[in-house]
Amino acid sequence: MTQQSHIHSSLTTEEPSAFFRVLTLKKTTPDYFIRGVCKERIVSDRMDIDIIGLLISIIVGIIVVSPILWIVGRTLVGKEKAKFTDAIWIVTLGIVIGNIVGLFNLFIGGIIAAIIMFIVWLGLIKHFFDCGWLMAFAIAVVSVIIFIVVTAILAFIGISVIALGL
Repeated sequence: MTQQSHIHSSLTTEEPSAFFRVLTLKKTTPDYFIRGVCKERIVSDRMDIDIIGLLISIIVGIIVVSPILWIVGRTLVGKEKAKFTDAIWIVTLGIVIGNIVGLFNLFIGGIIAAIIMFIVWLGLIKHFFDCGWLMAFAIAVVSVIIFIVVTAILAFIGISVIALGL
């Protein structure tokens, strides 16, 4: 029996292959959501929050997203309304609320969770930069465009921000 026919015959049998048994086993173990060295979690029944992963996301978000959000906010609403500390709060609260909404993703669905998070980010920008909904939308759109350009430039020179988890 050749190797190809052996693989094909193992995939067509009624019994799940070893690959799928291991995959199923990993999904049912408590360590399924642990990534790398991130071993500290808050566990409540089926809801998991990875504390170290959350902190890393916040730190990287503050380093990468906050300056872009601050510069765009300063340009569109003025330097009196858009402070750097406000940009830090927007990013921090957005990431924390995003993780909380992500916990309920099974119950509310992916599209609804994305819409909720979009409204939350707009609300955070509106509140902290003291502007209207339309201006918050403009700040968010311009910030995303600039983030994509900066990410493309960094990827071109060999530093991948997307690989860091953003």
